[in-house]
Amino acid sequence: MNHGKNRYTTLDGWPDEQQKLLLQCAFLTESSQVCHIWEQWQSHNNRSRIDHASRTILPIVLQNLLKHGANIDPALQKNIQKQYFHIYIHNQRLFKQAAKLIHQLHQAGFKTMVLKGAPLTLQYYNKLGLRFMSDVDILIPTHQALDCIAFMSKLAWKPVSRKPEKFSVDYVTVSHGHEFHHPDGRKIDLHWHVLHECCRPDSDIDFWDAAIPINFSGTNTNALNPADQLLHICVHSARFGSSIPLRSLVDVLIILNQSPIDLDWIRLLSQAKKRKLILPVRETLFYVLKYLNATIPEHISKQFQVTSVAKSQQIEYCYKRQDYHHKKLGYFPIMIFDYLRLRYHMGLWEYLRRFWGTSNKRESLRFLLRTVLKKH
Repeated sequence: MNHGKNRYTTLDGWPDEQQKLLLQCAFLTESSQVCHIWEQWQSHNNRSRIDHASRTILPIVLQNLLKHGANIDPALQKNIQKQYFHIYIHNQRLFKQAAKLIHQLHQAGFKTMVLKGAPLTLQYYNKLGLRFMSDVDILIPTHQALDCIAFMSKLAWKPVSRKPEKFSVDYVTVSHGHEFHHPDGRKIDLHWHVLHECCRPDSDIDFWDAAIPINFSGTNTNALNPADQLLHICVHSARFGSSIPLRSLVDVLIILNQSPIDLDWIRLLSQAKKRKLILPVRETLFYVLKYLNATIPEHISKQFQVTSVAKSQQIEYCYKRQDYHHKKLGYFPIMIFDYLRLRYHMGLWEYLRRFWGTSNKRESLRFLLRTVLKKH
């Protein structure tokens, strides 16, 4: 893979030079190298200039700095330790609240799996204060989606930015999940598909079949196996901008460091190929291989490198890596990319009608125009 000089820049959604130094401080293992890079970073940053994305990973950085005896500004260290404590308390409360809902879902006959930050924190970080989470993501089987939404409504959970009556088979067939809020302040992302890009009825069968049991705040549920977890993080990080890619790179390194034996590399490669998601997985792995001394089996690296990628997938990946929220069409091209993965059973306007909950093509067109005009 040709990593050109400017391949990984903030324009492509990758960390800038200062963020890269911070990542290296978190994961390099040679003490002299860690201390030297930390001095570089400190000389260019002070407490008032640290960007939000960098702040989110400071607890994991501090853990490695202390291990290698780095010279840390006392005031900065104190601030990071306070941050760790606040994250710990926040996540503890968040997990307890989510566990209550998971227990209620189980009692009502729903199967569950926790995704993204929750299982990562428990299985890989092993400390509640190292990774901030804004909510908990819960997956339920696709065929149980509408029944689960109806059940949650009885528990006073309300969907965000969508009326309850707009939840139908139509919407479930073109979406991966939805955010729900409770009057007591709880937030949950309810998924009926793991990935935005894979929303066919059978997309998640192999995820469920290979899931592993996990104890979540006293409640038994499931989590993705290490290979599927890594796939999910790589793909999710390539879909959004801002701090998510930086935090996701930390997640990727944590998985690689904690699961060197359990990680099924052949499965990761097979899943990426089958789901036409080679690019986000390959580029993320090659980034951590180049800059963060990650260990990836050579035969797997070669297989990722020689796997051909369709032009449409290249266009999709390149758009997602940009700060598309400030572009003229914003999120709309992302919807088109998702539609192209589902078009086997519907036309574009039917897809938009189902996704937006509109009544017909004309109403969908008006909705689209309003969405685009808001950008100006």
